[in-house]
Amino acid sequence: MEQRPSLGLWELVTLGSVMVAFLVGGVGLGLWLDAHFDTLPAFTLAGLGIGIVLGALVSYRRIRHYLN
Repeated sequence: MEQRPSLGLWELVTLGSVMVAFLVGGVGLGLWLDAHFDTLPAFTLAGLGIGIVLGALVSYRRIRHYLN
């Protein structure tokens, strides 16, 4: 029987860092686009949503093999 790998501290820190990077990147890009096109808060909210979705997808893909 194959043993499931354990989810250690380093993996958890990496998952949190990836999520923060996507959120900050999405909001930062949205703020920059809003300043460029003078459309505050349209792109900021879109960037936040995209950052949340991409962060969740990447996090899910990284922890999927720990759950099986």
